[in-house]
Amino acid sequence: MSTLLKRFRIFAVLALALFGAFAFTNTAYAAGTETWYKGTGPEEQMLVTNNNLTPVKTLGDSGKLHLIWNVTPVRDGVNEPTYYPPIQVTLQLREAYTGRVLDQYLYIEGLHPDSFSLYGGDLPAGTKVQFYVDVSSQYNPPGPYRKALINYHYVLE
Repeated sequence: MSTLLKRFRIFAVLALALFGAFAFTNTAYAAGTETWYKGTGPEEQMLVTNNNLTPVKTLGDSGKLHLIWNVTPVRDGVNEPTYYPPIQVTLQLREAYTGRVLDQYLYIEGLHPDSFSLYGGDLPAGTKVQFYVDVSSQYNPPGPYRKALINYHYVLE
């Protein structure tokens, strides 16, 4: 009986370990860690609720970095009620690990065009960058988290 109990305990510990390995894995980002080289990068997309700091991007070449953005408010009556006020989106291009802001833009729905660009400057190869995105209501006191669909691509020249 004790051998059977020992086997059961070993099995239970292994089952719990496997469950923990699968249940507590981190979610993958749509815009994952990558290296950017000269040229135009592919268009990527992310749905942001409230705020997001993307994974680090590494410049594989030196050059002038431009990020081309397009913001689409998510307000279709299902994800957010149609009566919610217009959104504003703060976008920052940051130097990773230092948090230094290289460029930023405040998109205001209804006042600014949906497409715009950020300029990171003339950066050396090996520079690591991240984007910070914060979606909020324009004139609402803090309340429910807001959503926006962000499309972007880079140009490194």
